[in-house]
Amino acid sequence: MTDERMSREELAALEVGQTAIARPLSIIMCIGFVLFIFSIPLLQETFDRGKDGHDTIVQKIINVFSNQSTVDNQDRSEFISRVNVINEALLSGMATFEEKIEDESFLRDLIQEPGQRALLSIFHHGNEKVYPGKDDWLFYAPDMEYLIGPGFLSSQWQAMRESTSNSAEPPVQPDPVAGIVSFRNRLREHGVELLIVPTPIKGSLHPEKFSSRTDSIKKPLQNRSWNTFLLQLEKEKLNVFDPAPLLLAYAEQANKPSFLMTDTHWSPEAMSVVAEKVSHYVQDQFDFAEGNLGLQRTELAVQNNGDIEVMLKFSEGESLYGK
Repeated sequence: MTDERMSREELAALEVGQTAIARPLSIIMCIGFVLFIFSIPLLQETFDRGKDGHDTIVQKIINVFSNQSTVDNQDRSEFISRVNVINEALLSGMATFEEKIEDESFLRDLIQEPGQRALLSIFHHGNEKVYPGKDDWLFYAPDMEYLIGPGFLSSQWQAMRESTSNSAEPPVQPDPVAGIVSFRNRLREHGVELLIVPTPIKGSLHPEKFSSRTDSIKKPLQNRSWNTFLLQLEKEKLNVFDPAPLLLAYAEQANKPSFLMTDTHWSPEAMSVVAEKVSHYVQDQFDFAEGNLGLQRTELAVQNNGDIEVMLKFSEGESLYGK
C-alpha cells in the first residue's frame, strides 16, 4: 500500500466543500442578513418622513406601475407593439425609481463625499465619470475612453451601438457617416446647407495634463477611426471645419490652455478665436444674403464650479478646486 498525501490545494478544496456551520450560528447569520437588508429602507423612511413632498418607498413602487397602460386584445401586430411600448415604459420607470432612490439615499450623503475626497487626495482616483489629471485638471471619462477605445467606425463598435437602441423608438443609425449624409440631404430639401464643426475634447488638445508620456505629442489626439471618418466625409462632399489644429496653435502661441481646468468647455478666448475663423469660412464657402442682424457683443464675468467637478458630487458650495 502506498502512502499518498494530499496536496494543500486538494486539502483546501475538500475542507471548503465540507464546511459545517452549527445550526444556531446559521440561524443567527440568516436573521442578521435579513435585518440588515430591511434596515436600510426603514432607516431611509425615518430620515425622509419629515421632508415636503416625500413619497414612501411603497408609493414610489406603485408609481412605477401606475403609469403603464392596459394592453388591449387587438390584432397580433398591434398587441405586440403595445406590449413593447409598455415594456420600455416600465423599464424606464424602474430606472427612474432606482435613480431617485440613489439620489435620496442618506447613506450616499453620509459616505459618498468623504469617500470621494479620500480617493482624490490619497489615491488620485475619481469616479465613473471623472479622471483626475495633473496640476488639478479634471477629464471627462467618456471623452478619454473615446480616445483610447475602439474605432467608432469599426464593426464591433457599430454593432454595440445598434444593440443599445430602444425598441420603442426608431432604430439607431450606427454609422455616423451615413447618418450625417442623410441629415445633409434632408436639409438640402429645405434649401439649407450643412457645416460640420467637430468639437475636439480636452484630452485631444491637452493630453500633457493627463499623462507626462504625451509631452512630446504636438498634434491633436483622436480616435483611431478619425482620419478614415474625415476621408469619408470628404468623399461625400460634406463641408467640414475642424477647429482642433486652430485651438492647439492658439494654446501654443498664447501660452494658455484652450480648455478650462475642471470643465469640458473651451476657454472664452479659445471660443472667440474659433468663432472668428468659422465666420470667415462660412463667408468664403457659402452664398447667402448679407444682412445686419443687429447683434452686439457684451462681456460678462461668470464664476462657477466646472461641470466635471460637479460630477464628483460634492456638497453645494464645497470644492477641492478653484472656481
